[in-house]
Amino acid sequence: YLVRKSMLSREELNFALAVLPRYGGRMGDTLISLGLVSAFDVFRAIREQGHDRVINLFQWPEGTLAYYRGESSPVVEFPLDLELPPLMLSGTEATWPDETILARYRPTLDEKLAPTPLRRQSQEVLWPALVARIVDWTGVPRTARELIMLAHGAHVAEPPSVLRCIELLRCAGLIA
Repeated sequence: YLVRKSMLSREELNFALAVLPRYGGRMGDTLISLGLVSAFDVFRAIREQGHDRVINLFQWPEGTLAYYRGESSPVVEFPLDLELPPLMLSGTEATWPDETILARYRPTLDEKLAPTPLRRQSQEVLWPALVARIVDWTGVPRTARELIMLAHGAHVAEPPSVLRCIELLRCAGLIA
């Protein structure tokens, strides 16, 4: 990741890999100790890499990802504390450019979208402002076209942004 971001040369990485065992096998500690990258840059790179990986999840052609409340990974080397709702929206934006999302929803603009039983849990999540509005507006069944008109009337978003929020909420199981 650091090489791809031009923060470290390939030769420096190879050198760090060669001496990695002397630093307990921890790449960040090795790079910092060798003076190849600052601690701040390592922290920033790890955080950005986590951000990129979450966004990449949205480009899976198929699959399932699940989180279980109260469960955690047995080992967390470096807690990232990523704000997932904005990342989820960024992932949706990266996956569904304007023309693509418009084409996807054009045939179903007048089908009703209804809240699901999971919608109650959405109140526990700090969604980005537009997603939160769409959650509120879908408290009663509405069509995507109606949601676009509401957003237009409130001057809050263009149609592709509204449709990406709908896609995100559908994937999260909050609307159907």
